[in-house]
Amino acid sequence: VENVQDTFNLTQRFAVATVYFATGGGENMWREEAHFLSGEHVCEWHAWAAEIIGIHDETAEKGVSCYGTNVVMMLNLAHNNLTGAIPEEISLLPHLQAFVMSDNKIGGSIPGAVSSLDNLQLLLLGINQIEGTIPNNMSSSLVYLDLSVNELIGPVPPLANLTKLTALSLPFNYLTSTLPSLSDKPDLGLLWLSSNYFEGPLPPSVSNLTSLRQLAANDNSITGTVPFEAELSLELLNLSRNRMNGTTDAAIDHLPNVSQLGLSWNSLTGTLPDRMWELSNVETIDLNNNLLSGTLSPQVSNLNRTLLSFNIRVNFLNGTIPPSIVALKNLEAGLILSENNFGGSIPEDIGNLEKVLTLSLWANNLSGSIPSSIGNMTNMNLLWLTMNALTGTVPRSFAQLTNLNFMSIDRNALTGSIDFLCDLGMKLIEADCLAGPENSSLIECSCCGRCCDAVTGVCDPPYSSSGL
Repeated sequence: VENVQDTFNLTQRFAVATVYFATGGGENMWREEAHFLSGEHVCEWHAWAAEIIGIHDETAEKGVSCYGTNVVMMLNLAHNNLTGAIPEEISLLPHLQAFVMSDNKIGGSIPGAVSSLDNLQLLLLGINQIEGTIPNNMSSSLVYLDLSVNELIGPVPPLANLTKLTALSLPFNYLTSTLPSLSDKPDLGLLWLSSNYFEGPLPPSVSNLTSLRQLAANDNSITGTVPFEAELSLELLNLSRNRMNGTTDAAIDHLPNVSQLGLSWNSLTGTLPDRMWELSNVETIDLNNNLLSGTLSPQVSNLNRTLLSFNIRVNFLNGTIPPSIVALKNLEAGLILSENNFGGSIPEDIGNLEKVLTLSLWANNLSGSIPSSIGNMTNMNLLWLTMNALTGTVPRSFAQLTNLNFMSIDRNALTGSIDFLCDLGMKLIEADCLAGPENSSLIECSCCGRCCDAVTGVCDPPYSSSGL
């Protein structure tokens, strides 16, 4: 029996030592050597780390953990400046439950030996330089799989056996093809797939993930419609920058608890559904760059308790900006309604949105004067009103906007001097201060960084801003 135990201990020691040498140990590379290769039992090869940085810091101890046994159950070397590659000898640790190597410089591929670790529950290899494909037939015991921010290629293998999975994190790789079925994963709560090359529709099985809290699959080439058919517990949905079509109804009608809603840069059609104004927890709505039409409902004010950011720019929305929008007093990041077909005047009390950092209403059909209440928005650092039909003068209350860095009011029908704003030290002011043969709406401005002709649209220097 002693010989068997000695052999087992020696095998564990050999496996961990192989990981050490294969990943730059002994070359003054590791931040924390953690007593590796000491004369003590391999279970003593760990150290309390003074600094733990990374996306997964379950423990403050770096190195080996045996949890009161003589069996290696965890190997945590996150944020330890590891290089090299993971060796096949990792298979000699059959009882390993957690393999944490996040935030290093590990290259090579994921060895097939990882698939032989039947007890592995946590495989955290995010933020490295790992290449190749994801191995097939990974441990059915896996609970958390993080392969994010690497250089992995190819399709995601079938995941049917990973029925205990609670988190799957694959963003920022080069993964391709369609997504595999996600059925039989009742505990899956986090599904992060962003910034890959996935194509085709989301699998219908997503609609059956009753424990799902976060779904981020933005920045891919996903097509089709949002497949939700039943109410889900999602708190974060980000499908922005894909090739999806259909309406927003399926996303909004079945997500009563959503906090972060991102569907921008797709080809979504239809109107803004009434159910949107009943989202009692929503903080961010981003529907910009779609094909949405219709009007903005006065019921938008129902979101006054939670909404922090509202972006519906570059759509085909029309009608007026409802005066009730000024009830959104918790808006901070921005109110971005630009590049639509909104008409009428800017709500007189829009200055009630005192926390807003960005107010972007450019490229609409807005008319009338600029409300003086905007001067109350003293946190604002970016104001875009260009390309409308605004008249009158710039309110003197704008002198209160001491945090304003960028102001664009060109290509309107404004007149008068705005030199009273020069003392604010803005980085850029754009106004109709370029004299032209037919320009009767000339702004006087000695500190403007770009002057335009409201009639011809010519600007000096040429207008190249992307706007918001």
